[in-house]
Parts: sequence; C-alpha cells; structure tokens
Amino acid sequence: MKNKFLDKRNIAFREKQRQQSLQSRVHVRKKAEEKLIEVKPFNGVGCIEPVDLSAYRYLTYLIGDVIHPNKNLEKPVSCLMVNMLLGLGTNVFEPGKYYSSQERKYTKEQLRVFRDSLSALEINFGKDKISGNTGRFERKDSYHFSDVGEFVFSELWKGEGRYDIVYVRNPSWMVFDKDYVRMNMGDIAEEKYKEEVDRLRKLAYDLEEGGFEYVAKKIGLKIEEMKKDEEEFFKEFCRKCRQYLDENKDIDETLKGDLEKFIEIGDIILKIGQNIDEEAKKVSDEKTIVTGMSQNIGDNGVLILESSKVKDIEGLRLVDSYDDVRLYQRI
Repeated sequence: MKNKFLDKRNIAFREKQRQQSLQSRVHVRKKAEEKLIEVKPFNGVGCIEPVDLSAYRYLTYLIGDVIHPNKNLEKPVSCLMVNMLLGLGTNVFEPGKYYSSQERKYTKEQLRVFRDSLSALEINFGKDKISGNTGRFERKDSYHFSDVGEFVFSELWKGEGRYDIVYVRNPSWMVFDKDYVRMNMGDIAEEKYKEEVDRLRKLAYDLEEGGFEYVAKKIGLKIEEMKKDEEEFFKEFCRKCRQYLDENKDIDETLKGDLEKFIEIGDIILKIGQNIDEEAKKVSDEKTIVTGMSQNIGDNGVLILESSKVKDIEGLRLVDSYDDVRLYQRI
C-alpha cells in the first residue's frame, strides 16, 4: 500500500522543480531579450533640449563614471549626454527608471562610444592655469592663454576647427585696450612678421650715413617738432621724404639711397602696425572673443560658456543655464 504522505511530498517536490525550471527559463529568456540591446555608432549631435537632470539621477551617475567632467561642468555635459542617449530610440532610458545590470552595462558602453567619438575644444583664459575639463574625450584639444599676443595670433581665429563641444572659460580676462594689446605683442608679432622684421634690420644696416637726424637735417626737417606717436611719426616722416624726392631730382645719390631706405622702413612699420591693429580688434570686447571662438563649433555642436557676461551669440541658441555656466547649440 502506497504511503499517501510520501506521494504528497513527491508531488510537492516535482511541482517545486517545475516552478524552478519555469523561473530559470524566464530568467534565460529575459537575459536573451536584454542582450538584444545593441550599442550604436556615433552619428553626430542631434537637437539638444533642456533636461530635468533630477529625473535621470542614475544616468548622470553613469555619465560621471564614464565621462568624468569637472564638477562645474557636470550639468551641461550631462544635459548633452542624456539628450544623446534619449535620441538613440532604444526605449531604455526613462525618467526615474531603475536600470538592470545589463542596461547599466549597455549604457556605459554607449557612453564610451560617445566619449571616444565626440571632439572637444577647451579654451581657458587667465593668469592661473585652471583645468576646465569637459571630460575624458579622446579627441580633445586644450588651450590656456595668459598672453594676449599668443591668443590673438593663434590659429583658433580661423574657425577651421569643427568640434562637437567648444568650452570657453573667463573670456573677459582677455579684453584689453588697443595700446595694451600692441604693447604685449612684441615677441609674437616679431615672429609672425619675421620677413618684414628681417628686411627692416637689413635696411637699417645698409644706411650710408644712418640716423633720422642726418636725413632730417639734409632735407630741412625738425624731428623734435614732429608728432611723438610712432605710427604718426613714420607717416609724417615718409611723407616728407617722398615730398623731398619729388621736389629735388638732382640730389646726392647717397642721400637719395638713404631717403628711399627710410621710406621703405616707414612703410613696413606702418604695415605691421596696421596688421596688429586689425588683430587687436578681435579682443576689443568680450562678445567678439566668444563669437570668434564659437566659429570652431561644427554642425549641431554645442558651446559651454563659463564666467561670461555674454548671453546672445550669433548663430547659437541658448539651451539652458546652470549658475555661472550656459549651454548653447549651433542653429
């Protein structure tokens, strides 16, 4: 006779095994479904909109873990990254959602694709070299400027860079008046206009008698009465030298040669001065600096602007503000 108690235990045991088997199959099926999430390649920056980052706290945690922006840039960088994740169309990212281990792994891998693909340009101004790190982007160029000449004669003004992210910090530090700019461009200007400077030195060396006083005396000029401003001085001196040559055809060849050399010296100095004045206009105000640097932003790229009074920037729209930092996108 069968033991009813043992039969019941056997039935319960078999039922437990069946439930465990079902749960195992469900777990395996879920795992298989989760593995279907594929990391997508970088396909440019889409339209960026303001984001309630408090609704994506775990995402911002993962962004910090992978991208590592500086604390002051966490919010604008997170806004950009959350927008890019939402733009993938994977239906994974939702406000307030708890992410499974597979979803977290996928999110990190996707963020690494962004980190390794996005290009970034960082520009810091000021005496102290402060790291303005937008993140550990593989394709990143960083500049620190505490010298006006070095900045004005840099390649950044050409706007040939096409970066996805451009970060500009403290541009007001680089705003100076024209005299200060010219005074601080000496060595840089000499290198930029090396051919003209070498020609000046040769002309000065080749003068027969030498000196403005000698030439001025010969042509009847009183140097002490001429204007003290360097540019105005050379303008007036060259004008007088040309006038003397036009009015006196039969003059000593040595004097004629010196006059011609002085005229060329004056023309070169005036040319360099005019070029420096044009360069100085680039730092005439803070907005000019920001606008100039923003020319390096590529299609749909963003500008992260810190410690600046500039608000409206041509060709860009404001996405959001975070205390002393603002996020813009190219229109």
